[in-house]
Amino acid sequence: MADTENMENESDEEMEEEVQCGSDMEDEGEDEGPAKTYLPGEPLQEGEELVCDESAYVMYHQAQTGSPCLSFDVVPDNLGESRQTYPMTCYMAAGTQAQRGKTNHVIIMKMSNLNRTLKASKEGDSDSESSESEDEEEKPELETAIINHSLGAVNRIRVTRHKENTLAATWSDKGKVQIWDLMSPLMALNDPMMMSSYVKNDESKPALFTFSGHQVEGFALDWSTTSPGKLLSGDCNKNIHLWTPGEGGTWKVDQRPFSAHTSSVEDLQWSPTEDNVFASCSVDRSIRIWDSRAAPHKACMLTAADAHERDVNVIHWNRNEPFILSGGDDGVLKVWDLRQFQQGKPAALFKHHTAPITSVEWHPTDSSVFAAAGSDDQVSLWDLGVERDIDAQGPSDGEPEVPAQLLFIHQGQTDIKEIHWHRQLPGVILSTAHSGFNIFRTISVLRKIVAEIMDEAPVVVAFTMKQGRSRFCERCFLDRNFMAVDFIGPKQSSDESRQSGCRQHTRDGKAYTNDSTDACIGEGQTTILGLLGLLLKEAQLVPLHAGPAVPERMSEEI
Repeated sequence: MADTENMENESDEEMEEEVQCGSDMEDEGEDEGPAKTYLPGEPLQEGEELVCDESAYVMYHQAQTGSPCLSFDVVPDNLGESRQTYPMTCYMAAGTQAQRGKTNHVIIMKMSNLNRTLKASKEGDSDSESSESEDEEEKPELETAIINHSLGAVNRIRVTRHKENTLAATWSDKGKVQIWDLMSPLMALNDPMMMSSYVKNDESKPALFTFSGHQVEGFALDWSTTSPGKLLSGDCNKNIHLWTPGEGGTWKVDQRPFSAHTSSVEDLQWSPTEDNVFASCSVDRSIRIWDSRAAPHKACMLTAADAHERDVNVIHWNRNEPFILSGGDDGVLKVWDLRQFQQGKPAALFKHHTAPITSVEWHPTDSSVFAAAGSDDQVSLWDLGVERDIDAQGPSDGEPEVPAQLLFIHQGQTDIKEIHWHRQLPGVILSTAHSGFNIFRTISVLRKIVAEIMDEAPVVVAFTMKQGRSRFCERCFLDRNFMAVDFIGPKQSSDESRQSGCRQHTRDGKAYTNDSTDACIGEGQTTILGLLGLLLKEAQLVPLHAGPAVPERMSEEI
């Protein structure tokens, strides 16, 4: 990002899509011999090159902002929870790390028109004008609104909602921590006239609050999810400060630091269930659990002294189970059970990455799934619920051997710094690196959804096959709410029978069936067989392997 003017000009530019995943690349490689799976770290033979496997992604897009943004956070929106339909829209806040002498910014981004990467084949001539027009309309878009960040580069940024406002906290490389109100730029992103005024009049507002008590720069930063407005900030001089919201957009920062660490505090995490409990990790190789109600010098309650062999870079607290995930300079991922934390031994350990871990995060709803990023330019997805089949054969010749829990490896970015799941877009991951942003949803997420459904749904499916037509609300189905069945008997056709069913997702007091154009979500409600068929096609699971309670002819229906 050269200057503010350039950033403004970029605000209406479309996102740059992945050009290495198109059919052109596949055509070029047709005569190069059979494709094979590549495991990061393997040497490439002469004449070999890496090509993106487009079929592995349900959605995959890239974006550039000029100067690299090495920290970002997802901004919650009011567009709905658990959104499954395409095109998708998401909001983010990021902080730049511009070259020395250049202006830095907090960038509020709106990514819209995020369509599926995998598309069903279209009939007719793909070169027709109608197809070209349709492709043009489906291009993703990136809009931005900037806030001037005059206190240097942004080391880390975290977003929260507090008293109906959307706030961001930033750590500066000048040793300052600031809080910003994002409502004005967010409103500008949703109104072209407001955006024009925002840019023309330079309506970037100053920070709501600035804390200068750290003395040195830092990276650790986290908002509480149980006590809105409470904040923790940790610096490179081992000190952690607690922020408590006051009146009139101010914060009281306790000048007495939590300082049990002996070196730089790298990351902080509030407990998702306890108002006063938080965790920290440090260059001193330890992970510590604190109680903020105690005096700072007595607040450290639990310690894993040698959690990693080298610096502990990042931690994340599971929102559903008493687990903490950690990643270190040793490239190791560890899962800590807080019920056995004092023993100093992790519940699980994974050594896949070949360089320091830079970011980790649990899936927001699935307590067994997490994502990790490393300096080896990989984003890895993991599922603790998977166990290796001891009776299964090992990989065939030429196939890499990987941990059974490793679901997916995403590459294509350089120097990946942070990753986040989008809580309102199930299975969608965003990542930032020196080379820009990626937003993607992998096929492995859909495979897991289908697998879970088949574990839970066989009785309902059998009921459907034997008794007649049963209708489902698609949202309820994806949420595993199998009680939302609308049974339609073989000879029933009255409006009354067709309007029963999903009683949660209604409009004007009426529940809609799959015969209605006004559905809860997606292209309308559908039968369980139709929805399973759609998921199976997306997840590339054919033929269907189901439990014994499912009739054999089910696969024929799909």
